[in-house]
Amino acid sequence: TRVLPFKSAFFSVAERRPRGRPLTVQPVTIAYTRLNGVPLGRGLRPFFAWYGDMDLLPHLWTCAALGKLTVVIEFHAPMTLDEAGSRKELAAEVQRRVADGLARANAGR
Repeated sequence: TRVLPFKSAFFSVAERRPRGRPLTVQPVTIAYTRLNGVPLGRGLRPFFAWYGDMDLLPHLWTCAALGKLTVVIEFHAPMTLDEAGSRKELAAEVQRRVADGLARANAGR
């Protein structure tokens, strides 16, 4: 339904410079948009969210039993820490790109 703010601490790996080059971060949006051809509303989204201490296989089995799921995957332009300026700015920009992708997918664009 929405994308929460990304934690900049998770982007500390982007501070590494393998072979002297900045590490590239690849933002990706994954959106579950339709169930059996019908737009997936707020009421059904919790059935597809995997969170907390849920066991993965029973969760996937439940999802599969609900019907045909349409998933939109969007790969955004890659970026580096050097381009963003700081870990916090990198996290915020990646979060913005993913959230914008989710909004487009949910709107059917």
